[in-house]
Amino acid sequence: HWKATARRMRPVTRENTWEQNQHVVALVDCGRPMASLAGVYSKLDHTLAAVLALMRVVVARGDSATLVLFSKEVRQVIRVDRRASNFGPVFERVYAEQADLEEPDYAAVSAWCSRNLPRRSLVLVCTSVLDLVGAEVLRRSLTGMVRRHTPLLVNLEDPGLVGHAKAVPEDVEGAYAKVSAMSLFRENRALTARLRGAGVDVLPVDASQIAFGMIQK
Repeated sequence: HWKATARRMRPVTRENTWEQNQHVVALVDCGRPMASLAGVYSKLDHTLAAVLALMRVVVARGDSATLVLFSKEVRQVIRVDRRASNFGPVFERVYAEQADLEEPDYAAVSAWCSRNLPRRSLVLVCTSVLDLVGAEVLRRSLTGMVRRHTPLLVNLEDPGLVGHAKAVPEDVEGAYAKVSAMSLFRENRALTARLRGAGVDVLPVDASQIAFGMIQK
């Protein structure tokens, strides 16, 4: 610790330790926005793999974690803590999960958090924002969590939209697709700015990079 060393005229070190007994909650959207493919696997497949890896890290640090799978309603709630000797049962409960074509009910899962999370938690909401109506509901739900929890939005980029946005249109349909994709990207940036201004952190990430991005964040 350089300042303390200068004041005391002798070497002083500072030892940092992880704060333990924390609670991490992962709310994973299993609805329509997560059904599209990102390479070989769907966005939901990438997300589940990343969240399970994150939960292993959380438990190894002595903290506890809750995984909530939802779309139109809450599908599963899986809780693990440092007493979990292996993750086999957790993998068995989620390996067959697939995204449906329902619209995710962000307000309902936010209400679930209000009812079931009495202690302050880090709440990760893993989804992919694809339309303006859903973005506004998501914004209200996340900003409503700030007082009681620490929310983090993990917003997966849609590979199809990325392709349209980068493509050089060859006809009217292609031009319309490009403009629509660019408009949605602009709205996603605006959503990110509004959420960060309200105290909600945001991680925009490519689906194939989600594991590294989440753990680094």
